[in-house]
Amino acid sequence: MSWLVILGFVLPSFGPRTIVTSTSIEILAPLRFAPGSTRLPAGADKTLAAIAATLDANPSLLAIAVEAEVTPADGDAFARELVGLRRANAVRDRLVALGVSPSRLVAEVAAGEHRAIEFVVLDRAD
Repeated sequence: MSWLVILGFVLPSFGPRTIVTSTSIEILAPLRFAPGSTRLPAGADKTLAAIAATLDANPSLLAIAVEAEVTPADGDAFARELVGLRRANAVRDRLVALGVSPSRLVAEVAAGEHRAIEFVVLDRAD
């Protein structure tokens, strides 16, 4: 296994690559949901395992928002909020199953263009 160092963080480089910045964890192979769907997309486990490994390798990341993007194709405002929360919680639940502490993860909804999941750093140890 090789290692990737970005901004002073050590990231194992296996599976989908992740980059930790001061404000987010970027996935180079993003998770995208089908319109209206709350089921984890195909290949999600590999990507989420990489995110879990990134969080494990970076204990200074104390709180991460799992943001699920929703678009008008996901329904009216109420439906979009519900779909977004279900998507974010599906990802959060899978990360918890992969060993990430639930106290580090917050499920949120964000307006977007791609029905993707984003990871935003909410709190970090200095």
